[in-house]
Amino acid sequence: MSEITLLGRGTSHQVKVGPKKKVKVHALRYVRPGERDFLKNLPVELPKKTLFLYGADSPLMPAVLRALSPEMKIDVFTNELHDKRVAEKKFAPEHNINILTGSDLQVEDDYDMLVFAPTKYFDRMLFFDTLERLNMIYPKGLSLYIVVPQERLKDFRKKIDQELRGVKIISSTRSNTLFQC
Repeated sequence: MSEITLLGRGTSHQVKVGPKKKVKVHALRYVRPGERDFLKNLPVELPKKTLFLYGADSPLMPAVLRALSPEMKIDVFTNELHDKRVAEKKFAPEHNINILTGSDLQVEDDYDMLVFAPTKYFDRMLFFDTLERLNMIYPKGLSLYIVVPQERLKDFRKKIDQELRGVKIISSTRSNTLFQC
């Protein structure tokens, strides 16, 4: 079992990764159900470059991917400086995870996988805008994972179907639904 230590306060959590692995994460305050589902359903072959959208306040997914694939390039995009500061305090320099900020999502690199896991409190219009931007700027065939909380599923699903093609439900639980596009 791999172990990851984040900076800051928190407790230890054991997280299932893929079908057979487990990772123990130290100094983590909580594990969101959507993060747990995404990690359980990780692709067998991990990508070389990954971008997490608006996930700077939650270090679990980038840290686990870093532990599983030390050579992977991992970026986390946020539009809030507060989230950037929080993320920078959670990741140690050896985690080698870049925190990107900007007012709008830009194409600066060719990523193999994008992960978008908004919380139930995520702004509706920002969610819609993000899907529209993804549809415009990223190539078809890119591996995109979207974790949608059940409280927002009805509203967000309409926009997902409208903007993205080839949408598959990978996992659906009481708390969230994991889509792959």
